[in-house]
Amino acid sequence: MINKKFDTIIINNGFIVGRKKHLTNIYNYNLENISPKGIQSAFPMKSYRHNPIAFVNEKSYKDKDYAIALVNNKINYITKNGSVLMQLPEIVRTAIDDYGRDNRSRYISIMQDSVYYYFNVERRKFNDEDNETATTSIFKKNIFQLDEYQSINFLSHKMLKNDKFEKIWDFNDTNISDYIVVQKNNKFGLFLIESKPTERGNNVSMPINDIVLTKVLPIEFDEIIRIIGTDHILFSKNNLYGVYGLNESVKYKKIEVSEYFSRFQLPNGQKGWLDKLGNEFIDK
Repeated sequence: MINKKFDTIIINNGFIVGRKKHLTNIYNYNLENISPKGIQSAFPMKSYRHNPIAFVNEKSYKDKDYAIALVNNKINYITKNGSVLMQLPEIVRTAIDDYGRDNRSRYISIMQDSVYYYFNVERRKFNDEDNETATTSIFKKNIFQLDEYQSINFLSHKMLKNDKFEKIWDFNDTNISDYIVVQKNNKFGLFLIESKPTERGNNVSMPINDIVLTKVLPIEFDEIIRIIGTDHILFSKNNLYGVYGLNESVKYKKIEVSEYFSRFQLPNGQKGWLDKLGNEFIDK
């Protein structure tokens, strides 16, 4: 349907982005090539149409969804008719800021007893009339010996020893994943935590899902943090930085992490952009 061959094709929210080495083209669903001159990289942005805050005044602009693009080393936004904007409308920026609220009712907590750190999974029911909470424990699972690490916690929270933190997970779903940070000898490492279906057989008393841990970053970094408003994880060592999933090791002197395009500076002073697929674009 499109008379070009690409290494990567991304289709989402009314846009088709084709990429091959340093060539990027962007199309709408009418297969019109709406690539602006000088385009280097592009991604369809997440849709916020389900958020009523975003579209209470739909007459203020024609297209609900946008693509974000690096054009001549500058960030631009592209509508489905090919218009290029320097910034998003204010109403869409508000929707992005409010995106991601969660009210599911199953919780996983990192807790500790005299021997172990353990995951505690529980179901909660809220009673609006008397504002009380009924809690039912689903299962517990030991994960680390208590003296194995200085502290462990979910990546989205500050590292504080002897505190209880929790995440909201829906344990009826599969392939749920998150991250925990461990601290040892004042260095940090990263584990991937996943919820996977169990083989229950005839034992219906077993939980539907199990929790699996995989080490993904060694315990050698000065800091590991989740960047708010993005899917990215920043790690640092010896005053250099890297982005988990995009860099194998620290390499940037400075980096301003954003969801689609991150601005960086190398130790030799060169500046450029890192896109969310790991491609670098050095300033000319």
